[in-house]
Amino acid sequence: MTIPNLKSPSKQSDNTENKNKGSETLVLILAGVVVCLILIIVIILFIPSPADSERQYQEINNEKEITNLSEINEAIKADNEKIINKKTIDTLDKVFNEDIKIDWMLKKSDAENNNMPVWAEKKYIIATTLAETAEQLILEKKYKLAEKNYKEAIDSIDKSLNEQEEILNELIEQAMLELENEQLLKAKELFIKAQAIEQHNKIILKGLYRIEHRDEVINLYRLAIENDENNDLESAIIHLNKALLIDPDYKKAKEKLVEVEQKKNQQDFNNAISQILEDLENNNLQEAQKGYKIARSLSPSDPVVNDIKIRIEKKIKSLAISKLQRKAANQERKEKWTAALTSFREILKYDPDTSSAIMSEQRIKLYIKLNKLLEQISSKPERLQNENVLKSSKKTLAYIDSELTQKQTILYPLVKTPILEKKINATKIVLKEASVEIPVTIKSDNETDIIIYKVKKFGKLIEKTILLRPGRYTIVGSRMDYRDYRKILQIKASDRKVIIDVRCREKI
Repeated sequence: MTIPNLKSPSKQSDNTENKNKGSETLVLILAGVVVCLILIIVIILFIPSPADSERQYQEINNEKEITNLSEINEAIKADNEKIINKKTIDTLDKVFNEDIKIDWMLKKSDAENNNMPVWAEKKYIIATTLAETAEQLILEKKYKLAEKNYKEAIDSIDKSLNEQEEILNELIEQAMLELENEQLLKAKELFIKAQAIEQHNKIILKGLYRIEHRDEVINLYRLAIENDENNDLESAIIHLNKALLIDPDYKKAKEKLVEVEQKKNQQDFNNAISQILEDLENNNLQEAQKGYKIARSLSPSDPVVNDIKIRIEKKIKSLAISKLQRKAANQERKEKWTAALTSFREILKYDPDTSSAIMSEQRIKLYIKLNKLLEQISSKPERLQNENVLKSSKKTLAYIDSELTQKQTILYPLVKTPILEKKINATKIVLKEASVEIPVTIKSDNETDIIIYKVKKFGKLIEKTILLRPGRYTIVGSRMDYRDYRKILQIKASDRKVIIDVRCREKI
């Protein structure tokens, strides 16, 4: 039988106590771990990110409109105090990172080389203030926060340098606006800031030139206004053009020039119209046409211009017709009927419905016809030796007399056409003379054959008397072994009697 190993009460108590102590230590360790986790979470939640910090400083720039270094410094210190107060434990490193300070110094030098203190003064002040605060934090051995300030300062410089072109455009735009609003000092200040970014920018140089010469431009502009009020529009235009030659973009001068030129244009137009009407009244068509061209160039769409054109055309037509009518009347007086007909036809080209020209054309055509008929009779009187021709010519003369009588409404009295009257009388004489028969006695030797061309073949005869009308006749005698006898016989109406001896005397 085995006897159990029994422990004394004191030893059992010690074991129990050791177990309790182990449990308590484990609980303490777990509690410590939990506390550490809580602290880490709190730190993560309460320490702001660099972006939050930059936003906070941007709000300081936008909302508080910081204007001097002391205000910026106070604002940044207050903000840093808030950040420090939110920390529940000291998270600062024991050693400061000197590289970030060197980066800042290089970035600051870069900003100054780019004249950033001039064109981005507020942002430059914020950056330098952040750097100064960082220096103070280093003295206080708050290295993490100091590094953060340097980083934000560098970021601010970088952002401004990256926005340099955009800032340049904004400065120029704002300067131009101030210049248009006559805020010359403000405009000049903005242009100078912009020039710190780009010294030889043409827009900036032009803007500064405009500011420099603004007084001269304004004086010319005021003179132009006085000229306009005194209705001296030409002088006003001269002064405005001089002003715009100095400053082509001066809005007031440009607008005033448009206004004055419109007034001058209307004034010139009215003067041109008045002069045209005066020239038309005086029948000075050449000057009226010049004036019309001027008026049309000044105001081509004005209905008055078209009315003037119609008036000039009517006047030209009227004067041309009058001139041609005078010319034609003079030609009729001189009985130059063909030339007169040409003149009246030119009149009808201007106005086909001119009744007087139509009637005159008919009258002249009739005169031309009558003259041609008379000329046909009188131009070759020898034709009248022919009985048929003589009868026809007498009928023609009778027709001419009839036309002169029946068409007295369109023809002039015969006394007003002396050339025609003379032709008619001469034709009557020719016909009368052509109707006379003159006794012609032909004597021969009864050996010669005799013929009168276009009259008769008489043969051999000793003597024969015939009647012949005035004219030229060819008499030929022929005989065997003798040379022919040939003679031109001219018989006149005034001849009483004609005797001719026709014999072939010369032997062959």
